[in-house]
Amino acid sequence: MNYKRTMLLKLTLPIFIESLLRILMGNINVLMISRYSENAVGAIGVANQVISMLVVVYGIVSLGSAIAVGQHKGAGNYDMASKVANVAFVLNFLFGLALSMGVVVSARLVLKLMNIPAELSGFAYTYIVIVGGASFNQALMSAMSAISRSYGQTKFPMFIALGMNLLNIAGNGISLFQPFGIPVLGIKGVAFSTAISQAIGVLVMGHFLYKQVGVEFRFSYFKPFPKDIFKLIIKIGTPAAGESMAYTFSQLATTAIVTMIGPNAITGMVYVMNLTYFVSILGGSLGQGTQIAVSHLTGAGKMDEAYETCIRSVKMGALANSIASIVLILFRMQFLMLYTNDVEILRLCENLFFIDFAAQVIRPFNHVIGNSLRAAGDVRFPMIISSLSFWGVSVTLCYILGVACGLGLTGVWIAFAIDESVRGLTLLKRWKSRVWQSKVLVRIGGQA
Repeated sequence: MNYKRTMLLKLTLPIFIESLLRILMGNINVLMISRYSENAVGAIGVANQVISMLVVVYGIVSLGSAIAVGQHKGAGNYDMASKVANVAFVLNFLFGLALSMGVVVSARLVLKLMNIPAELSGFAYTYIVIVGGASFNQALMSAMSAISRSYGQTKFPMFIALGMNLLNIAGNGISLFQPFGIPVLGIKGVAFSTAISQAIGVLVMGHFLYKQVGVEFRFSYFKPFPKDIFKLIIKIGTPAAGESMAYTFSQLATTAIVTMIGPNAITGMVYVMNLTYFVSILGGSLGQGTQIAVSHLTGAGKMDEAYETCIRSVKMGALANSIASIVLILFRMQFLMLYTNDVEILRLCENLFFIDFAAQVIRPFNHVIGNSLRAAGDVRFPMIISSLSFWGVSVTLCYILGVACGLGLTGVWIAFAIDESVRGLTLLKRWKSRVWQSKVLVRIGGQA
């Protein structure tokens, strides 16, 4: 198994296109909703941060199963890989049902704790209840997509993402712009559009896994209950998802801090983040592709090749992010004015892209090396370092620079850049130490 540059790009390119489509469609959604209400944009941005907390929990199973399947596949243990996939589907479905009900019950309390302005809270509540209440679909999609990629099937999730987002945009158009005289449904219609498109995506993805990948649901896999597999998934997934949970909560804290700056700052933050996501997607895609490669290589015992694959990906990601970030800086006002003509919001956002350049150059270190460490089984170290930096650097400096020093969103973005640098350089040092080689969970012939 030779993961040279061509193989890595073969894995990464569909993930990149899928991510690009998701962000592009998300930005189109924001553009559509901004024509309906500027407050609705900020409200959905806040609501999606809450919903992303649910996705993080689903990631406990998805991340754990993806790494376990990848290492078993690399080691040639194909039946065990299929068994892990089955357990992952069932666990994420049960998690999804429980959390979907929980979010409906607790939505008002969560928004109150986040100190959301009154003009945003009504929109945010409606969106959270509908989309969060149907988030068990996201739980299943999370597990299915992770398993598909672990088998090296990265193209089909890309097509699923395209289809889901096209359906979502069509639903938004019906909800907001009164085609054929249909009443304006507003945020409620947008939320239902999102939930329905996700449900359809799950059905199509399930059919693909069964027919094309060959992952079958077998009751025999659960007799007796596979406790060892359950423990392995949780062992891998909990630290990895814990890192994502720490990030999500830190983002909620950051949002609460930005509310102290003002409603325009919240909306501006949503716009800038939507645009900068375009820059970071190649590094993020390389991280996911490299995770697949490293899990296969470490399972097969090819440690030197795994090491070089990760380093190569980091260099590619840093270069790509730098080029994309320069383009965004040059045309920043044109992009911003696609969203809004509000002079105050434009003033708040204009210079943030210069600061974001520094974060984008170092971001692939976090995306690629973090995923590579997890793929090799070294899951606790990235969680500890990232959690400490999210709160000790990012959130703390967001308040000090953004609020206490009066720098506003400029201070918030400086804090983001410092946080990326601290985490990225620390993870690089860990990867170069090769401590991760002793953490591999699965080897040729069985478990380590």
